[in-house]
Amino acid sequence: MMLAGLAASCVAACLSPTLPLPPPAEPDSMQPSDEDPEVWVVSGPCYPGALVTVFNEETGKGAVAEDTDRTGRYAVEIRATRCDLAWVSQVVGDEASGRTSFVIQEASGASAEDAGACK
Repeated sequence: MMLAGLAASCVAACLSPTLPLPPPAEPDSMQPSDEDPEVWVVSGPCYPGALVTVFNEETGKGAVAEDTDRTGRYAVEIRATRCDLAWVSQVVGDEASGRTSFVIQEASGASAEDAGACK
């Protein structure tokens, strides 16, 4: 009887839907590069092992990084101008997340250094 209950719960678990992959949080660090102020280094948290895309809506171009070390962090360089609208998304295996929109501006520790700069 116990074995039948265990088998039934395993079947039910296999048939239950899985939660979708959530979109990554907004980048927690954005800084213009020292070499070229139109190239920004954008980084933040992601699902460990994810393939992360950061896309600039203004330029129509983006960059992709893979968390090969499985640290749950990504970093990309993207051509942008302060106050450009951008988004970040992630893919793990066959699952793709939605997008998280953000504004390109200096930030560290998940907060903009000048929150009113792009209003």
